[in-house]
Amino acid sequence: MREKRFNIGDSKCEELALAVMRIVNDILVLVEEMRSQIISHVESEVDSTIVEEFISNTYNEIDILSTHSVVDYSELESFHVSKISSEHIWIVGVGIAHCELQWGSKSDLKNDIGATSSESYPYDFTLQAPLSNLRDLQLIPEGLKLDASSWWGE
Repeated sequence: MREKRFNIGDSKCEELALAVMRIVNDILVLVEEMRSQIISHVESEVDSTIVEEFISNTYNEIDILSTHSVVDYSELESFHVSKISSEHIWIVGVGIAHCELQWGSKSDLKNDIGATSSESYPYDFTLQAPLSNLRDLQLIPEGLKLDASSWWGE
């Protein structure tokens, strides 16, 4: 039947089928590589956006704990796409903010009448980006929530 329909023999048919399978495999490998590159790029963009947020803003949740408070660095633990509309994508995630709390001035620290403490607090966030430019990640209003309730024993 194959010879009548396609005018090829069994060996040629098998050869072509194997070639198609190799091409499909190559395509699937390429798709997986692209997926990994996209995830890596998005993770880098998400991390940069969160770092910029911590550098640019003071968070009351830690600011009330000491005279001087700063987020030294943050660890992005996980994120995922939560929603895609016709115009935007939303990414939600969680991480840990590593903070330096300082009581008193630098002079107080030198004179042994000040103190510092390193603390870590979880945070969650929601970012939004237009589908036309996924690099334009922006925190939505109230998009980063730092949870310092452990300080109060909660």
